Amino acid sequence: MSYRYTAPPAYPDITPAMNGVGAYYGTQPLEPVKGLGEFEIQKALSVASFVSSAALAYHGYRRSKSVWSAIGWAIAGSLAWPIAVPVALAQGFGKAK
Repeated sequence: MSYRYTAPPAYPDITPAMNGVGAYYGTQPLEPVKGLGEFEIQKALSVASFVSSAALAYHGYRRSKSVWSAIGWAIAGSLAWPIAVPVALAQGFGKAK
């Protein structure tokens, strides 16, 4: 025997429907976002993080000839690329000490 929960009419948008999907009663599917949506922004930031990680790993290795320095710069490029990229450019990108 199964029971299905229905929301009271006074609260159609905030009462969850117990359908196992996690959807809410009375909600409609979202329309596609035109232009630059949240998914595209997240994808762009992920690509920027990946590219800066690879570039800064190259910079770290070329700068000090150390794999550990390359790993450190890659982590910095992945997590804090808006700060790490200008620092690497100020040091002379890929130039030895």
